[in-house]
Amino acid sequence: MATIEKTVAGQWSNLPKELLSLIANHHLHSVTIHILRIRATCTSWRSAIPPPLPPPLSHTIFGQRISIRWSNFTVTQTSIFYRLHYQPSSISSSSEKGWIIMVGNSTSNPVQLLDPFTDQPLSETVTHPYDCKTPPKLLNLCNFRLVELFEAYALTQFVTRQEGDSGSTSFTPFDLVKAILFPNSTSQTFDESSRMVFALYSSGRLSVSRIDEDEGWTSLDAGNSSFDDVILRNGQLYAVDKCGTIFWVDCSTLKLVQFSPILCDFQAKKKKRLVDCNGSLYLVDIDTDIEKKEYYDENNKAIKVYKLDMDHGWLNAENLGNVVFVLGASCSFSLSVEDYHGCEANCIYLYSRHRVRAFSLETCKFKRPKLFWPCPSLFESRFNL
Repeated sequence: MATIEKTVAGQWSNLPKELLSLIANHHLHSVTIHILRIRATCTSWRSAIPPPLPPPLSHTIFGQRISIRWSNFTVTQTSIFYRLHYQPSSISSSSEKGWIIMVGNSTSNPVQLLDPFTDQPLSETVTHPYDCKTPPKLLNLCNFRLVELFEAYALTQFVTRQEGDSGSTSFTPFDLVKAILFPNSTSQTFDESSRMVFALYSSGRLSVSRIDEDEGWTSLDAGNSSFDDVILRNGQLYAVDKCGTIFWVDCSTLKLVQFSPILCDFQAKKKKRLVDCNGSLYLVDIDTDIEKKEYYDENNKAIKVYKLDMDHGWLNAENLGNVVFVLGASCSFSLSVEDYHGCEANCIYLYSRHRVRAFSLETCKFKRPKLFWPCPSLFESRFNL
């Protein structure tokens, strides 16, 4: 068996440089992380495929920056979440549990790991308390199988510099909470002319713009609603207002259609986040006073979770089982503790008081979180030889 494996490996390493270059140019496109993996396969592949260059102004390491036709805004894919499985030689030897990483743009390195709670590089964040103050840098991607989970976008505005300065500068609107490209790049088929971007602002305003039309921004309104969150789920866009009512966005007419009843336990001083978990839609209701309030109990909870039932409306979800909810800066998601290293069941992870905190639904108290973003075991030498 060892002889056969060695023979097959030798055949792959002897592929013509022209064929390797063709594969890299036409199949890997500008996905830097895949280029790095293929270059790390062997010496001949590394010499045949050049290292990825810093992205030009019109591209990111993941794909093209999409300009909105009528304005000086662009939609940029800023990060991708991956699931990593340890797979040194064969699928049969892969680990049952995996790791999750958030990979983003970098001006100095091909890729960099980001903190999902701040969208900042891990080396610059205070939310990931590695003992060495900065995360380990060794990660042998050849030993892992990567599965793309989801992606995040940002809205960038380009402004011409003042007279005397050449070029332009770019910035993200300070009050932008979330930007969603619809359909996104994971959609199987779509008409390029139908693409649009949705922008949610801290004021609660939800706006949309068609990328290839000259209509400008259109504010979506459902009776003067103020929105807290928006989510792309199963190819559909949903928004939740401050009363806990979910609306479905009809992207053909840009109309809002009520999708859920109002949350019966509605309180004005609550911040709402939507999470898709195992095919169901959940609402996380967060007390806005958690930044300064110290004491909570079962009758006065800092965070409450509700599950949307199409027959009975909102149901209390007091136990998430072996699931953890992650309320990140650019997106919220759920993870199974059976599938990922470092997760703690029945907890809500969020950024509060300048750090990441874990709220246990079992004890209704905050606790020091276990690390999963990524779990430090990912960088152990036994996985990166």
